[in-house]
Amino acid sequence: MPVFGFLIACISCLEGPSGSAQSGREHTTSGIVQSIFVVTPACYATTLPDPTKFNKLS
Repeated sequence: MPVFGFLIACISCLEGPSGSAQSGREHTTSGIVQSIFVVTPACYATTLPDPTKFNKLS
């Protein structure tokens, strides 16, 4: 979904590398970890089943 790509792009822009190579690696790793923690719940939230579509067992 394009929404997940947008979330990853926003986080990557906020955590973009700056300064030395070591700083770039740290910012990149931080951006990846943050993306995982944002995209995983977003994916879960978009795939929740609709409870009105379940048949009730009697």
